[in-house]
Amino acid sequence: MSALAARIGQDEVTKLFAAALHRDFGHLKAPIPAIAAAANGNDRAAKNWWEGKNAPLLLNALRLATKAPSVASLMQWLMTVEGEPGRTEQIIRQLGTLDPESDDPDRQMTFFAGQWVRP
Repeated sequence: MSALAARIGQDEVTKLFAAALHRDFGHLKAPIPAIAAAANGNDRAAKNWWEGKNAPLLLNALRLATKAPSVASLMQWLMTVEGEPGRTEQIIRQLGTLDPESDDPDRQMTFFAGQWVRP
């Protein structure tokens, strides 16, 4: 079986990026400009990513990954995890419940070597 990224569709990737952006920037009063700045992109593109209309281009995604832990985890997860497409909602729930900086030990998970692990 190959990595999920080789078999997942564009719509699923778009939803996953939007969920990761909401996870990392949702607490901000003005998330769109912050996303645009992190990706070295423009507000219009950032708004489209935020709303799940399309996913960032590779260079923008790489830049976002350096500022947004959920985006970095998502990208690593897509490249390494073997799984079945169509499980977008489950992945979004996982992104929303795992937090390496949480005080709750059940949520202190991080993505390492292709799997979620406790630090």
